[in-house]
Amino acid sequence: MSFMERLARFFYGRNGMDRLNVGLIVLYLLLGVLTVFFRRNPVLQLLMLLLIALIIFRALSRNLEARQRENARFSAWWERVAPFWKRQVRRLREIKTHRYRKCPHCRVILRLPRKRGTRTVRCPKCGELFKVHIPF
Repeated sequence: MSFMERLARFFYGRNGMDRLNVGLIVLYLLLGVLTVFFRRNPVLQLLMLLLIALIIFRALSRNLEARQRENARFSAWWERVAPFWKRQVRRLREIKTHRYRKCPHCRVILRLPRKRGTRTVRCPKCGELFKVHIPF
């Protein structure tokens, strides 16, 4: 029996990698970057060690129902949080060409072309006019 067959047999019936584990790995990497800035803080290192232990535990767990419930709760949370981060990434990508401003009347966020100075803008949702100042 080859190594790959033995490995496949070992992982049969175990949880493996799911969306929560990937999120935990990303959190682990972010904490690793923070330890560089905070001069190897022992609290951060302990937290990283606990995260790795949790990742390994979840990947090798045979209690699939409990791991699927955890993953479903994380996925539901992530579906609420992800659109905010996608908007922030889009804003950063378009920083050279567009500015984002909030309508003072209806609070909707408008994507405006980057033209320096003060100008009047009409909100497409509520139709109100308001002044926008874009300094740079």
